[in-house]
Amino acid sequence: MAAPRRSRAGLTARMLSLALLGALAAYPVLETGAVGPFLALPGAGAVLLLATGFLLRFPAFVPWSLVPLVGEYAAFILLEGRDPFAPLVAAAVVLVAELGYWGVEPQALPARRVAVRRAATLVLVAAAAAGVAAFVLGASELALGGGLGLEALGVAAAVGALALLAALARSRPAR
Repeated sequence: MAAPRRSRAGLTARMLSLALLGALAAYPVLETGAVGPFLALPGAGAVLLLATGFLLRFPAFVPWSLVPLVGEYAAFILLEGRDPFAPLVAAAVVLVAELGYWGVEPQALPARRVAVRRAATLVLVAAAAAGVAAFVLGASELALGGGLGLEALGVAAAVGALALLAALARSRPAR
């Protein structure tokens, strides 16, 4: 019995995910200067974890490959102070994860329009991630007068966000 043919979209997703992860891992190394070689270790570990996940077809490796990458980027931010490309990095991290999951999920040959629609959705999700990151970074730069009212508003927003997440976690998918 012949094994089912794998989709080229899955192979393309794996290759794009690895290439993007490699570029994200190289960015802090190249921008930091003398400390750069020390930042290369977590990035190399991230690429190795993702490649291993692809070889073993084990989806749990996808998020774990992002942990050393985010650690490397956090060290970069601590060293440099700020990064004007942070929203693009956020979008790229989302793309790495989404493409990684697309690459390891079992799939037969999907219709071409399904792959195109999914790719378009990934572009929109990445754009949304960049927009949210830019908004949060911009909001963090604002100098507000503070006070108890603003603190209460922040606590209410945090509680509302947690309530929304809890409601979404409990909801059942449509059948």
